[in-house]
Amino acid sequence: MANHESSGVLDRLGLRPEASEQEIENYQDDAPYQAFGLHRQPWGGPPLLNFVLKTGQQRGLPYSQIVDSSLEPGDVIRLEFYGKRVTVHGRRLGEAYAKLLSFRVVYFAEADHATTRLVPENEPVITEIRIEDNAPGLLSAEPG
Repeated sequence: MANHESSGVLDRLGLRPEASEQEIENYQDDAPYQAFGLHRQPWGGPPLLNFVLKTGQQRGLPYSQIVDSSLEPGDVIRLEFYGKRVTVHGRRLGEAYAKLLSFRVVYFAEADHATTRLVPENEPVITEIRIEDNAPGLLSAEPG
């Protein structure tokens, strides 16, 4: 019988997920930079979406309070919550937005300037996360 060093079927079949698809339970300060983390299960995922700012501050907002979302040209994700508006700027954020729609994103992590420069062009990176107060339950007339 062959001895496999890998611990899972996906490894043995050569179908290991790319780094951006690694499943994660929460943000870890000492881990290599990832623009976003994914939960293992599509529906019934995490109750909060964690926003990690480059200052180290973290802010969790409930998935259940998202009233509108969009992916806009220029890799901008806009999320409207009851009472908050979150704007995420970066590059290659299409996959993150698609996973967000099935409640799989655990966190979005803003990179500092040095990290932004080090992330390869073909990898996702978040250059800015802006969290603003918004009238409870009302969508803004104009994004931004």
